[in-house]
Amino acid sequence: MKYIYKSITILFIAFCCFRITAQTNTMNFTFQSDSVIISGENFTTDSVFSKTGNTLVWTQVKNGIIDAMNFSITSSSGSWDQVTSQGNINYVMNFDNYQCDFIVSSQNSNLTVTLTFNLNGTQVDQYIFNVDTISYQ
Repeated sequence: MKYIYKSITILFIAFCCFRITAQTNTMNFTFQSDSVIISGENFTTDSVFSKTGNTLVWTQVKNGIIDAMNFSITSSSGSWDQVTSQGNINYVMNFDNYQCDFIVSSQNSNLTVTLTFNLNGTQVDQYIFNVDTISYQ
C-alpha cells in the first residue's frame, strides 16, 4: 500500500513541477495587433489572427473595411508555452497559389508574428506584427 501512495505522490509532484508546453498543431489561439511593418515602414491597421485546427484566419480592419483571408496549415514545428506565452513556432500554410510561413516568436516579453508569402520558392511579401493581446481557446 505504501508503494501506491509513493507512486501517486511522485506523479503528482512531477505533474506540478513540469511546465505544460502546447504542441503547435493542437494549440488554438487569437492574436491581436494594431500595427504592421511592411518593407521597413510601420502602418496602423487592426489585425486579428485566429487559429482553429488546421485553419488560420487573418482579419484586418482599416477605415471600417473588414477583410478576411483563410489559410490552410500544412505543417508546423517548434514549441510554445501557453502559461508564459514564450517560445517559437512556425506554421507552413497555403493561400491561393502561395506557400506562406507564419512565424510566432517571443523575446523579452515582446511577441511578434511574421507572415511571409512565397510564390514558386521566391519571397513576394513579408509582414511583421507586434502582438498586443493573445488568448487561447
